[in-house]
Amino acid sequence: SPKVPAYKAEGTLTAEPDGVYYTVVRIGTYQDGDGIPFTLIADTGSATIAIPCKGCNCGATKHYFDMFKSVTAIDQQRSYSQCYGEGSCNSGKLLKDIMCFGPHCHSIEGTSQDFGCCSKYASSFQEQVADGIIGLGHSNTLVEALQNAKDLLAHQFAMCIGEKAGRLTVGGCKFSFCTGIVRLHAAVGT
Repeated sequence: SPKVPAYKAEGTLTAEPDGVYYTVVRIGTYQDGDGIPFTLIADTGSATIAIPCKGCNCGATKHYFDMFKSVTAIDQQRSYSQCYGEGSCNSGKLLKDIMCFGPHCHSIEGTSQDFGCCSKYASSFQEQVADGIIGLGHSNTLVEALQNAKDLLAHQFAMCIGEKAGRLTVGGCKFSFCTGIVRLHAAVGT
């Protein structure tokens, strides 16, 4: 099979009313061959990914993951639970599926990664605009999995954050991509 070229994604960050930012990650492999785009809070303080599972009462505007519709979903036969510093906790099943950064990425660009498919969401998560959360800090992140599977241009990501929006690069840092952002808050390497 042909080698996939080095992976580099560029995407947007959108501010929530409470000051957190979310990006888009496609998860799964459905009939069209690609995953569903989920909006995920970019969390540099954790390493886990959590999204609402089909059947979860996780908030009115959420997308839901249906493991029976993704041909690449694997049930890890374990439960998932994650609590955060402010006291919110999510729980459900631990699954594994193909993921890639950006609203238009293709499954071939992604890699298989564990995530929490939540049947219970904390009220703070239900109130968020974003569907879920993606941990970008510590080890065992999607960035690290992409590095191990696809040879990223560089094992890093960068976040340029403005007042209401920002930019995210994965697999390299492209500072010109931050042009137009009101202020540069962080460039984070892994």
